[in-house]
Amino acid sequence: MAISYSINELRELAERLTVVTKLPYNELTHSFFKRRLAVLYEKNAIRKTQQFISMLEEDQFIDIVNDEFAIATTELFRDPGFWRRLRRLIIESEIELDQTTKVWIPDVSSGEELYSFLILLEESGLSGQPEIMTSYISKESFKHVQEGLITTKKAETNNYNYKRFEGRDKLEAHFVKDKGRVFLKKEMFRNVKSEYGLFPSEDIEYKASIVIFRNKMLYYNKVFHERLVEQIDRNTKPGGIICLGIKETLPRCFSKRFECIDEKESIYKKYKFLTD
Repeated sequence: MAISYSINELRELAERLTVVTKLPYNELTHSFFKRRLAVLYEKNAIRKTQQFISMLEEDQFIDIVNDEFAIATTELFRDPGFWRRLRRLIIESEIELDQTTKVWIPDVSSGEELYSFLILLEESGLSGQPEIMTSYISKESFKHVQEGLITTKKAETNNYNYKRFEGRDKLEAHFVKDKGRVFLKKEMFRNVKSEYGLFPSEDIEYKASIVIFRNKMLYYNKVFHERLVEQIDRNTKPGGIICLGIKETLPRCFSKRFECIDEKESIYKKYKFLTD
């Protein structure tokens, strides 16, 4: 039987999760939080809120919660036009990538976004050059990302997206099969580093040339968008770019720090003259 919650109960649960996990559950939209919480309760046979609160004392269950709330990307090369545009920016040297530069992909809860970027680099002759920083909130789901595991359920969609991306090879050329499962080739991960959490601690600044944070802001309250972008801004070097989802935009207060270089694909470039 479904459990009904008052708005105050949902707020209290979100605040408790924020304290326990040190992740911004209290900033998620009401509808998204309620929907994922209901799924979590059903999967784990939770019948009472107090039962849920007691279960939060176990680290293993906390990771189950984080895994359920992780915002996954379920397709390779989702929005192929974006990936074509990003490739063009790289090839035409609008963004310089070499062994001294960094790329940052926050909140990697499934591998598709990371894998797509690694394939793009491989086909552009830049594999292994930039250092790629990733962050994650679910330790269990990220194990699969580190392995390069990809679900075969979306194989047809992935191939269709890759065709529209105008890839230079066959998509399967970048993967290997082992015991009925499909993995991205291990050598493509050689410059990928990972950290737990949504953003790096305040004493660390990545100064990334590219930040890919697509289709994540949609699930947070609009008031929180400014704080999200503040963190992204802090970790983006002058002249670097931020890539958001096609339905997302930078808050207006950042118009003096970023210019929109592709409105359709939601790509923004940080002004080079900035020193902070």
